[in-house]
Amino acid sequence: MAPPRRPPPAGARDGLRRRDADRPVALDRPARPARPGAGPGRLPPPAPRGPARADDRGRRLPQGRPPGPGRRAPAAPRPLPGRRGRTAGLQPDGAARSPRVLASLGEGILVLGARPEETMASAVASTPRHEQALAVDPHELVRALDALPPDAVLLERRPAWAERSAHYARSAVGRLPALAPRIEALERGVRRIVETRDPGPVVATHGDFYEANVLLVGGAGCRRVAAVLDVDTLGPGHRVDDLACMTGHLAVLETLAPQVYPGVRGLVDRCLAAFGESTDPVGLRARTAGVVLSLLPGAPRDALAEVWLAVAEELLAGAEDRLPLG
Repeated sequence: MAPPRRPPPAGARDGLRRRDADRPVALDRPARPARPGAGPGRLPPPAPRGPARADDRGRRLPQGRPPGPGRRAPAAPRPLPGRRGRTAGLQPDGAARSPRVLASLGEGILVLGARPEETMASAVASTPRHEQALAVDPHELVRALDALPPDAVLLERRPAWAERSAHYARSAVGRLPALAPRIEALERGVRRIVETRDPGPVVATHGDFYEANVLLVGGAGCRRVAAVLDVDTLGPGHRVDDLACMTGHLAVLETLAPQVYPGVRGLVDRCLAAFGESTDPVGLRARTAGVVLSLLPGAPRDALAEVWLAVAEELLAGAEDRLPLG
């Protein structure tokens, strides 16, 4: 997404589950790597989960959750050149967030004080269906990315999700061999556009910019980005890849929780239009398709993976339709 997966922490149980309103809710899965401090007694309350994805070692990436009392802090990022103490997140102006530390549990786990922000995922979920397209202004997301600290370009560069399309396609084919022709055709289309379209200048990028890593303040119609989380992926890259990461994750939300995100498709369309104002619309759609491709191996069900494949194919078709003739 291959060395052996990280072993679970002592006392962890495969497929640990809890019941919520007479409905079993999975809190962890054997395929998901354990984070420090994870295990029985340290699990957060159940929440709608975003799509899982594997990293470049074939390990399932953990899902973001809104911060709050008793929740674990995001992983500490690498320090920026000439700066120290960037541990919980970044404000859009590049300043360090300093949430109050209530306790240290060891193994890199901190208990932070409650904060008033909500994740973008929660903001969209709390918005009525007919207004979900307007839950967040896509231009506000661009503004937040443009405000990332520029010296992040001095950090190590990591390949974007779409730049590793062949890798994710192999993983997807291994899980869904019956869909191999479609997956391979999708990967070829994504790679062809990624390799031939100008991605824009190298800038500071978040690296995993999606709805669970964005904290918002304000009410409907006037929400602003207060902070971004999981900045350990911060580094040089292309703005189009951060925007594709956000759009790709939004594009599969409705299939994950149709009762929670029934109107998110309108927000996806708004993002594609707004993000295409400052990036190549063809490359944006193809790279978004590449992000969705990277999610296929981690889909919770094969049937859902096939639905996501269709989402990626539609995005790629939108890119190819915008290519110049000849």
